[in-house]
Amino acid sequence: MMKKLYVALMCMATFALFTACGGDKKASANNGDEQTDQEATEQTDQAAEPTTDVEKSAATLQAMYGLTLADVQPDFEFAEKLDGYDRFDTNGVNLAKVVYKKKDGSYITTEEWQAYLRKIYDLTATRLSQDGKNVKGYDGMTHMTPEQARAEKSFEEAASSTNTGWCYLRDDRFHALYISLNDLDEYNYISVSFAPGLQGNID
Repeated sequence: MMKKLYVALMCMATFALFTACGGDKKASANNGDEQTDQEATEQTDQAAEPTTDVEKSAATLQAMYGLTLADVQPDFEFAEKLDGYDRFDTNGVNLAKVVYKKKDGSYITTEEWQAYLRKIYDLTATRLSQDGKNVKGYDGMTHMTPEQARAEKSFEEAASSTNTGWCYLRDDRFHALYISLNDLDEYNYISVSFAPGLQGNID
């Protein structure tokens, strides 16, 4: 009888030992799963982080202005590169710049420039401005009253130069759009910058 009791106790002890070891292995396996999940999340975050100038500018346009690259593209076929640098770049977190030249290397015509200028003018007025219009803003050169800065800038005024720009109010703050048609010896290109605007006169 004592022998049977001894054997039973030994069996129970052995079973308890195996269970404990199995639990440790399971805990280790769970820790491994958690580490794997964490590493996967970190890798996904790193993969989602924009790295190229194109991706950074696209991210800035989306985050700051709710725009995609397609929103600011011209109707003509444009080149992927311009003199060795990407046609999109960014500076910090709130400036996005896009540059376009024609894919076939020909000059951008006056009609194409005016059409693109109109597209961007309407884009800022209808999609970015809080009051549906583009304004003059503070230009940094002339002392202006708040009323003058908030006065509408017409398309005719904006289109009077190939190096132009305007502002618009968003969340009661001035944002600026700078756009130009630049001439080089062998071709010309359009440069567009979305940027913060001056919030007052420069003294």
